[in-house]
Amino acid sequence: MQPVFVKSKAGNCPPGLAKKAVPCVPPGQAKRYRVGDFIYNGYVRIDNPSRYGLRRNGYYVRAGDYVYQVNRETHEVLNLIGAVVDVLN
Repeated sequence: MQPVFVKSKAGNCPPGLAKKAVPCVPPGQAKRYRVGDFIYNGYVRIDNPSRYGLRRNGYYVRAGDYVYQVNRETHEVLNLIGAVVDVLN
């Protein structure tokens, strides 16, 4: 029997992994950043953060399954806000 693959933003991957926040990356293998780390790629900026109860003038990004407050110019992680499901839902 051949494995079933689905088309996702990350290409072809098993159906269970295609639905993950970071498509095709098994849980626990997505990078989690710490305060002082730098996030240069693989992130999405959160527009209108006050909509989610975050400071209006803060700069927040989503990387993997987590939301981070980062320095707007350097992209240094200032704070781990929490898991995406807890913050953005």
